[in-house]
Amino acid sequence: IVSRKAAKPTVDKQVSDEAEDAETNGESWGETADHEINETFQFKLIANITGDEDYEDYDKYRITFHDTWTEGITYEDIESVVVVSGGNTITLNKRQYGVLVGETGRTLTVTIYDLKAIDGVDLTKDTTVTVIYNAHLNEKAVIGNEDKNWNEVHLEYSNNPNWVGPV
Repeated sequence: IVSRKAAKPTVDKQVSDEAEDAETNGESWGETADHEINETFQFKLIANITGDEDYEDYDKYRITFHDTWTEGITYEDIESVVVVSGGNTITLNKRQYGVLVGETGRTLTVTIYDLKAIDGVDLTKDTTVTVIYNAHLNEKAVIGNEDKNWNEVHLEYSNNPNWVGPV
């Protein structure tokens, strides 16, 4: 018998900009931004996990953001990690619930080892995990060409409730 899998999480990435800039249509978060060298700004990573009864089959549910950028962007630090689930808002830190933040070269990884272990998280309801971090353009940034200062994210997540190996 083949049973359907739970819905797949999605991930989005946005960058902060001054609200008065035309690129953001009056919002401070958008797909592009313009910043000066050494000016601190923020990136926002958003994992959307559609509520699904199938998540009850998981003993643990892990997600990992993998965010990679060009040599013209310098990572500074994590501003916040927030989970919203079923009307509950939970702010996490590095030591809570297995949140692990690592930065190697030009890649940031943020792992929450078990979303189901966090008080207030109910994966049968829509859940979002939002990571905001600070960065700046450094002397290697290409000015006037946003395509040369790329930055991308992908999301790794539990996809087999029967997996018994390490999480």
